[in-house]
Amino acid sequence: MFSKKENDRVRDLTREKARYDWAALHMPLEDARRFGFEEGLARGELIYQIQFAQWMLKQPPTPRDDLRKLSAEQLADWLAALEQQVLGDGVV
Repeated sequence: MFSKKENDRVRDLTREKARYDWAALHMPLEDARRFGFEEGLARGELIYQIQFAQWMLKQPPTPRDDLRKLSAEQLADWLAALEQQVLGDGVV
């Protein structure tokens, strides 16, 4: 049987391990949330720029829901193509 001192030590070690395990589990989630937020802002900016370029070209804007389904890479490619049209038409 453990003495009171040993029981306290085991309890403290168990609590410390629980804190460590919680941090190990949740800190990556915080990083993921932060990354997701930043990625969401970047995608939102691309969507805005696409719709603005379409407005400059007098094209009907693509619905935001349709644009949200695309990857960031697809949005960037689409924006690059629209920018070429804007620059090619001499509109700026």
